[in-house]
This record gives sequence, C-alpha cells and structure tokens, in this order.
Amino acid sequence: MFLEVIVLKYGCLYWKNTGNIGDDIQTYAQKQFLPRIDYLVDREHLNLFRSREHEKVACIMNGWYLHAEGMAWPPSADLVPLPVSMHFTPTLSFLHEDKQDNGENVQIEYLKQYAPIGCRDTKTLELMKQNGVPAYFTGCMTLTIEPFEGVTTSGEVILVDAPEKIQEYVKSKVLSAHVDTHENLSLYYDSFESRMQQAEERLKRYQAAKLVITTRLHCCMPCLALGTPVLLLYEGRESERYEGLRQYARVATQEEILTGKWDGFLADPQPNPPEFRETASRLKEIVRKFVAHPEEYVRTYVWDEYAFYCKQMELICKKEQEDEEKYENRLVQMQEAWEFVRKYERDAKVLFEKIENANQQILQLNQDNQALRQNNQTLEAQNMALEQNVQQLREEIEKIYRSRSWQFCRKVQLLRSRIQRKKPL
Repeated sequence: MFLEVIVLKYGCLYWKNTGNIGDDIQTYAQKQFLPRIDYLVDREHLNLFRSREHEKVACIMNGWYLHAEGMAWPPSADLVPLPVSMHFTPTLSFLHEDKQDNGENVQIEYLKQYAPIGCRDTKTLELMKQNGVPAYFTGCMTLTIEPFEGVTTSGEVILVDAPEKIQEYVKSKVLSAHVDTHENLSLYYDSFESRMQQAEERLKRYQAAKLVITTRLHCCMPCLALGTPVLLLYEGRESERYEGLRQYARVATQEEILTGKWDGFLADPQPNPPEFRETASRLKEIVRKFVAHPEEYVRTYVWDEYAFYCKQMELICKKEQEDEEKYENRLVQMQEAWEFVRKYERDAKVLFEKIENANQQILQLNQDNQALRQNNQTLEAQNMALEQNVQQLREEIEKIYRSRSWQFCRKVQLLRSRIQRKKPL
C-alpha cells in the first residue's frame, strides 16, 4: 500500500566506524546519484535512525548487511529504502530461522514489503529466494561510478592489498609498481566530507593507473567502471561475496602469477571485458528512477517493535548465555590443557636433565677418546722408533756376519768344538 506523502529528504548510507576505504567508495558510488544529502545514515545502526519529526528519508541501501548479529534489522520506519546491491552475511540467524511467536519473521517480512531486493551477488540472491523474498541480481553499486574528467595517465601499476610474494614478483617485472592498501584506521576520526574526498582521490588514482592488481572487491569493481585494466587476485575465500561479480573481471591466482602465466598482461595490460556494462547501465536506471520519485517507494509495514526487540533481546541473551557456556567449557579445556602443559614441562625438564647428563658424558668420552688418540700417536711414534732401531741392529748383525773377523772366529769356534769332542775324559 502506498502512502500519499512527498519525500523531500535524502539520506546517504555509510559505515561510520569503518577502517576500510572500500566502504567509503561504496558510499561515494551512491552519493553521485543524490541531489543533496539531508541525513547521514549509519549502515550498522539502521534501527536507531530518526529523522526530524519522523519525516520520510529516501535512502539507497547498497552495502554489506550485517557485520554482527543484533537489532539493526529491520531499519527505522523513517527510511524509505531502495534495496539494491545488497549483500547479506549468509550466517545471519534470521535468514535461517522459523517464524517468530507471533507467526512471522519480522526481518524477512520487512524485506518482502520492499521487494524485489536487488542483490549484489548470487549468494544473496539465493538466500532471498530460499526465504520466499522476491529478488534479482543488480551487481555492485561501484560499477556505476563515472570516470572523472581531466585525469591523465600516470603509468603506475598499483598493487592493492596483494600478498607480499605477488608484490615482490610484480616489482621484479614492472619498474612502475607501487603497493597500496584499503586499510585506513584514521577514517574512524575523519569527517564525512574528508572521507568522501579521500575516496575520490583514491578513485582518480585508480583511473590514472596503467594496471591495478588487487584482492579487494571494491577496488576491482570501480576499476572496471573507470576503464582501468584490473586483475583480481582470487583464491576462493569469501566466495559468497564474489559470486556473480568476479565473472566480470580477469581473475588470477597467486600460483598463476608466480609461474609467469600473466607476464604478458603485466607488460601490456589489455582493456577490461565489457560484460559488466549492461549490469551497470541497468542499475543506474533503477537508482535514477528512485531518486527522481522516491515517494513511489513508500510502504507501510506495521510491526510490534516492542515485541520484536524483546524477542531480539531474548535471542541476544540466549546467545550470550551460550557464549558464556562455551567460554566456561573453553576455560575447563584450557585448564586441562594447562595441566597437560605443566606435566609436559615437568617431563621435559627431566628429559632435558637426562640429555644434559648424556651430553656431559659424551663430552667426557670425547675428551678421553682424544687423549687416547694422542697416547696412541705417541706409542705409534715410539714403536716406529723401536722398529727403526731393530732394523739398524739387524743391519749391524748382518754386517758382522759378513765380516772376515766373524768368519775367522767362527772357524776357530768350530775347530775348538771338534777338539773338545775328541779330548779323552
């Protein structure tokens, strides 16, 4: 049912406490469609949003929902949402639970009221259909970013949050390679205007680059939109976020790059595949229509907030109790593990003492062995000297045997011996 109201205000969705400039690039992408910004809407606290005098606020709802369980969904009734380019964490409990005690799942029913839901990825599309929520695929809002005028090519090859091995390899192949990251904790303290300025500067740098190599979804998708050749490093982690989107880009694994498969592309980057353009064009049309006539998107969805929040508090308390029980069980396990460690340490101490004693004995035996070797060398030297003396004596005896004196004396001894045998007794 439509309400006969005119939406005069526009809200810009952002994540207040992010430390990732990729989140601000998503906000920048929707900001380009808004005629003005009357309100800033924190994506992680949608239920707490309140406009002045409960005026209706049109809000493009692209982004990741939610980073934590809680009461942030459904959003405030003051918001008139355009649900496009949405990603829902697959493990959120309300996507897998039965109806509430009052016969409905409030969080799912809210989605149905504003259906069809524009899904950023095919995993979210699957989740919506599993819950009976009409939905369609829109791709990422960052695909709609328009190229900037007056940006000249820098010739840089930018590596954004690429693994260190990839950084080293690309630097060995490309002289103009530079390393960058989307992590920026200072965003916590910067103003919204400053953050948007930083996002724009980052996008202009990507547009000027010769090539961007990245693991980041919200670096890859904007590069497609800006016309900068981009190579997405993808190893299959967080696949639910990439399904339906990675097909638009060139995708490489670390192994493929390190084995030289992409060396030709590094030297001569080619334009991006054009398949994303149709998705981006369709998404732009959807958003422009919403911004032009947001009053057509107002719905009435009445739900018992008190009962819902009580139920959510029960769920949160239950989860905390479960977490507490898990924590207590974990403490018991840690104590048992600690006892095992202490026993291991005691056993290890005994073993170390035995090893030390054995090492001392080995050292002593090595010393004794060395002494025996030295004694053996001395004995061998003495034995060699004796052998030399014996040889000399043998040679001298041989000389004596060969001498005339010895031969004469020998004949005298033989004659004397004969005479003695003939002498009468």
